[in-house]
Amino acid sequence: MMNPFLPNWPFLTVNHDLLWCYQEELTGIFPGNPKRGTATPTMERMLQAFEDINLTVFRLGAQVLYQLTPLTGVQERILGLLGIPLTAYTGLAALQSA
Repeated sequence: MMNPFLPNWPFLTVNHDLLWCYQEELTGIFPGNPKRGTATPTMERMLQAFEDINLTVFRLGAQVLYQLTPLTGVQERILGLLGIPLTAYTGLAALQSA
């Protein structure tokens, strides 16, 4: 059953198609069972894999520095399945303002 709170966007099915095409399963998205895998992960499960992400902002005088939690292998894989380049995430940590 489709979650009524998640829109039916086309990219939500891309991950299923890619996993099926490569005959792979996505592991590490089930809390308490990191070895369990699925070839049809739900978007809700994939989003839950990102719930421990933190962005910390440091202010040193006029300078602002950002520190971002590094991505896990599972998180990098999910971004790849969704067609999102890793630089979209890692570039956030490189932000600095004077």
